[in-house]
Amino acid sequence: MCLIVMKRLRQSNLFTKEDIKHFSLSSLRPTPRHKARFEYLVDWDPSSLKFLSDKGQLCLHVAVRLKSVAESFAMVLQAGLKHYPEELGLLFEKNRKGKTACELAFEKYGKDEIGQS
Repeated sequence: MCLIVMKRLRQSNLFTKEDIKHFSLSSLRPTPRHKARFEYLVDWDPSSLKFLSDKGQLCLHVAVRLKSVAESFAMVLQAGLKHYPEELGLLFEKNRKGKTACELAFEKYGKDEIGQS
C-alpha cells in the first residue's frame, strides 16, 4: 500500500528524490518484507544509499541492526552492488563513528556467525 501511495505522489509531483534523502526513506526498515518499496526508492535515487541518516548511518549500517540481519543485509548489499559496483556496494563506507557495515556486523554477531551466513 505504501508503495502505491508513493508512486501516485510521485506522478503528482508531490514526492521527490529530495524527500527520500530528507526523511531517510531508503533506510526505513530495509527488510525483505519491504523489498518492493526499498527497490523502488533506490532505483529512483541510488544516491540515497550513500546518504547518512540523521543518526549517521548508511542504509547498509541500518540493515546490520535489524532482526532479519542476513536477509536485510544481503538485500541492501545487492542494491549497493547494482548501483555502486566500483565501490563494492558501499560495504566499506564508514558511518559517523568511523565504522563500516562489516565492522558493525562483526561486533554485533561475531566473526564466526557472520562468516557462516
